[in-house]
Amino acid sequence: MNMTPCLHTDKEALQEAMAREIVVMRNLLTSLNDECNAIRMQNSNMFDDVMDERICLFSSFEQWSEKLIEITVKLANDAEVFLRHPLSLRHSEAIEILQECLDPDDFELLSMREQIVALIDEIHHQNDVNASLIKDGVPSGWFEEARQETEVMPKLKSVVAVIDK
Repeated sequence: MNMTPCLHTDKEALQEAMAREIVVMRNLLTSLNDECNAIRMQNSNMFDDVMDERICLFSSFEQWSEKLIEITVKLANDAEVFLRHPLSLRHSEAIEILQECLDPDDFELLSMREQIVALIDEIHHQNDVNASLIKDGVPSGWFEEARQETEVMPKLKSVVAVIDK
């Protein structure tokens, strides 16, 4: 297949954005596992550290996610894929649309897309586990104390908001 120079550059940029996003998402999943351990051990210092580190992860994820969305819109336009709201495209929509924009021989990019989908599922699952632990399994005194110190609920909800399903 003949690939125009612009399309080739877009796919290279997409590959870089996806690779970096995968690294950030793996780190976010690790952070969620660390959060789970902190909750189970009722270790408010560890919990606070995890929440503080997560702010940097969110920032990095948002940066690469925006890049991925921007490139996806370009690829969709090149492939003549209809986008309902290209100016307000969400991350999950961009990931779905990529499947339509990529050629079957874009093995690396399709594989990376599948990794992102799997990581999103794992992140949502771990976030649900953590929320359940906080709701049902932690003595209320510990969590109320930790929540007052860190205002944790907005931070917990932001995991799902940043990585929409």
